[in-house]
Amino acid sequence: ELGSGVSTLIVAKAGAKKVISIDNSDEFAGKTRSMLKAHGVRGVEVRIAAMKPHISGVDWYDTTQLSDLKKIDLLIIDGPPGSKNPEARKPARSELINRLSARAVIVIDDVNRQGERELAEAFAKALPNHVLTIYPHEKGTAVISPK
Repeated sequence: ELGSGVSTLIVAKAGAKKVISIDNSDEFAGKTRSMLKAHGVRGVEVRIAAMKPHISGVDWYDTTQLSDLKKIDLLIIDGPPGSKNPEARKPARSELINRLSARAVIVIDDVNRQGERELAEAFAKALPNHVLTIYPHEKGTAVISPK
């Protein structure tokens, strides 16, 4: 998961075997850890990954914090914050596409914003055995799931 928060709790409570959440904010990561503790949830790893210049031209998570990730079944993209830079989440596709399991589901928040919509379309194009569904509520959510 990119960007920790309530979704971290929901995925963990839903019975995911392993949950790893990446956040660039010590504050948000701390709030997530406190929320997990308050709900009695254990076994969730919340990692801090500082923002660093990425080859794509935007600042993105320190990729050394992602190097061990593989066979991701569920990828939730709600970070890094995209409100200041519409391209902030763009590196997620190039950095994580080869780390997904064949039947992975990708969920992208805020797809009413152009950058996130383009990211969802890029994931769908790169995964020909998947289909893109856009849910137009509030800020919009994209789900890229196996056909």
